[in-house]
Amino acid sequence: MCVTALILLAVACSSLLSRLMKTDGRQRRTIVIEVGMQNAAQAIAIASSPFIFANEQMAIPAILYSLMMNIVLLIYVALVRKDRFTPLRKQNQYPDKGGRITR
Repeated sequence: MCVTALILLAVACSSLLSRLMKTDGRQRRTIVIEVGMQNAAQAIAIASSPFIFANEQMAIPAILYSLMMNIVLLIYVALVRKDRFTPLRKQNQYPDKGGRITR
């Protein structure tokens, strides 16, 4: 529960700050995804490294974060993509593979 709350807080804060900086939609999505994904693999490596902690139990929170982060960010991407294409479908317009709008 705490791990999910941490991820949602990171996503919300990064989205809010990128909106305050007036970035466009593509940059905002990139910032949100990067903030959500940052340091998960590094935390697992440090926690399980024999040179630093050498304790597998310390890697459990990082592993849980990594798993939940993938789920939360996949949902975020699905929601963002749905919003992006909804107005086009109402006009019977669809983006092709190159992103160009066709009828």
